[in-house]
Amino acid sequence: MKKNFVKSRWLFTMLLFVTTMIMPSMMWAKSITPTRPTIGDGKTEPYQIGNAAQLYWFAGLVNGTLEGVEKDASANAKLMNNITVNEGVLDANKDFVSGKDFIPWTPIGTSDVPYTGTFDGKGYTISGLYFNKPTSYYVGLFGCIGANGKISNVGVLDSYFQFCALGGGVCGNNNGELQNCSNSSTVINNGRDGTGGVCGYNNKGTVRDCKNIGSVRGTAPLGGVCGVNNSGIIENCFNEGTVSVTVTSANVGGVCGNNYSGTIKCSYNTASVSGQYNVGGVCGSNNSGTITNCFNDGTVSGQDDVGGVCGAYFGGTTTNCYYLSNTATHGIGGRADVSGKAEKMSIEHFESGEVAWLLNGKGLGEQVWGQQLGIDPSPVLGSDSKVIKAAQGDKDANGHYTYWATFSNLKNDVTLSVPSDRTLNVYNATVSGGKMTLTQRNDNQVAKEEGVLLNTDGEYVNAKANETNELEKASSDLVATPAEAQIVTENGYILYRLTYNDAKTKAGLGFYLGVVNNSSDGTSLKATPGKAYLKVNENEAKAPSSAALTRSFVFGGGSKTTGIDGITIMGTDV
Repeated sequence: MKKNFVKSRWLFTMLLFVTTMIMPSMMWAKSITPTRPTIGDGKTEPYQIGNAAQLYWFAGLVNGTLEGVEKDASANAKLMNNITVNEGVLDANKDFVSGKDFIPWTPIGTSDVPYTGTFDGKGYTISGLYFNKPTSYYVGLFGCIGANGKISNVGVLDSYFQFCALGGGVCGNNNGELQNCSNSSTVINNGRDGTGGVCGYNNKGTVRDCKNIGSVRGTAPLGGVCGVNNSGIIENCFNEGTVSVTVTSANVGGVCGNNYSGTIKCSYNTASVSGQYNVGGVCGSNNSGTITNCFNDGTVSGQDDVGGVCGAYFGGTTTNCYYLSNTATHGIGGRADVSGKAEKMSIEHFESGEVAWLLNGKGLGEQVWGQQLGIDPSPVLGSDSKVIKAAQGDKDANGHYTYWATFSNLKNDVTLSVPSDRTLNVYNATVSGGKMTLTQRNDNQVAKEEGVLLNTDGEYVNAKANETNELEKASSDLVATPAEAQIVTENGYILYRLTYNDAKTKAGLGFYLGVVNNSSDGTSLKATPGKAYLKVNENEAKAPSSAALTRSFVFGGGSKTTGIDGITIMGTDV
């Protein structure tokens, strides 16, 4: 009897001990109670999400997991604050911090019922999402976005996603639109269906103005922005986070792992990209897709089919793309570089502004690239500091080349500038009696719809739009060109363009009569956007002594063109 009593007391003591150990963790385990936002109905007015509880409620609404609440996969929402779910999920190296009791995350939208509403982050961020299910698919802040779904203006920070495949920081699978979204988290996969920093699989969707500065690891296809771009569009995006495979696999890219019949334009990579096969700075593998106006200056490494721009090429086109020398051996893996497709550029070419100018179609294409010369080491998407190119003239008294350009802007007052170790002079130009006079301006600002001539000691110059248009146009015979290239005819005027007498040798830089359809009398001219032309009254274009038309105003000495008259800068002949 006593023996049984002792045994029973021992069992009771052990049970109490175990209960004491377990109960605190059960009682204090972190959790979030989903709470309906107080403002919005998801239809006429978006739900206003201001905290983690409301975010979890919205995920439950879309996924149909809220008890007693009907599922609504098309509900609209917007963030009202930065939201933190867990703190300290990642360390400084973007590695997962283990040993903490993190609240798990369930992605918004599933493959069966994708999200089809509009979610506007309003520039706010969501931090500390935690997802660790190595066998799961469709993972991210959003799991799957339908064709009518749109996610915009949201950043995902300090979060950890580990899954099988089809995952990214912002969304796993996109059939709709991602606009101005970013990821600064760690994304790790174990499968092969597509993993990216922003989006895992872009399926006929659009990913625009998005960026990744997080870590992307696992089994390829892997991409800094998108793992796979299947007949979709990736535009104005960039990657600054490392992309690396952890097992032998193919298709690894700084922007996109596998571009399958898709379009990648105006995007870039600056981070290291490493893998085994089909490894590229911009795209790992291009399969009948299009890659245009992109660059890479991150190191690219692999075993086979490694390229500074694209690793493997299976049809499609690559146009006007560039990569930094020493980051890879070829622009496209195993192929010699081809001008106008994928070309190597030195660090000097990147820093000078040349690559930015080329990416903008030599100043004639969509001006999405900019670069603050002397500050930015490479082109920057959306920068206000646009780059214009000046033409090389004769050498100055010190044996250094001079550079000249005409400039105009139809939409804004503009400030012209060069790095602090260079010089820049801006002039008005007038012609009287067959002679040209250049008058230096007090500053380097140019009024809207005004034409000027500039002189500098380097090939590239910055032009940045002012915040206001308050400048007055000066009196000058230089006029602004139209917004699109076209033939200009001015009755009673002679038109001149800045060009070379011999373009091959860059000899005889100056203003020459406009030439259109073999007519070289200066009555018409093909105007180039952004480049002012000289419009001279036909009476002033003639020298009084001979009444002969001045055919050119040439900088420097001599030209084969007849009828040359001089150029004066404030009384000093050039």
